Amino acid sequence: MGPLIGYNKYNRNSTEDPDESMEGFRVGLNFIAGVEWLFNEDMCLSAEYGIEFSYINHNDKIYYNSYNKSYDSKYYVVQAKTINFGISVYF
Repeated sequence: MGPLIGYNKYNRNSTEDPDESMEGFRVGLNFIAGVEWLFNEDMCLSAEYGIEFSYINHNDKIYYNSYNKSYDSKYYVVQAKTINFGISVYF
């Protein structure tokens, strides 16, 4: 289990397309569980599975001539991670 903290900021200025900006943050927790099988005294198979719980808040803005639009988004995410398999060799 571990914390998840993130911040991002994006700006795009263009002479032909609308200008855009985005700013946001994410906080949450990652949970990881795994198993190992020592099938030989020198070799081990393992598998890990994770799941993430997070809260996301971001603000998007679009500017084009006299058109200005702002979007505020706040939501929760529960996301399953991939299963990771591994083999360890000890010598």
